[in-house]
Amino acid sequence: MTFIPQRERLSYLFHLAQLFERLHGLMAVFAVIDGFVVLRVIPVRQPRGARTVGCVYKQGQWWFYDVRADQIIRPANELAATAREIGTQMETVVAA
Repeated sequence: MTFIPQRERLSYLFHLAQLFERLHGLMAVFAVIDGFVVLRVIPVRQPRGARTVGCVYKQGQWWFYDVRADQIIRPANELAATAREIGTQMETVVAA
């Protein structure tokens, strides 16, 4: 069995949350699902359009993923690109 340090998961999610503070109209809050910390990214004006972002260890590295869709978003070390991608996708959904 391989030991995977969980503090790395929290560190990546924390740093991603900080980037959402800069994106207009979005806020990020932490939650726990099935014992794992996740990040809820919530559009301030339309809270029902929230996304739940998790961090999972696969293929030897950490990845951000969409918890509801169970889809990988980006490698966790691509923080800025992940924040931009999620922000852009959420702007599209909120505008629709």
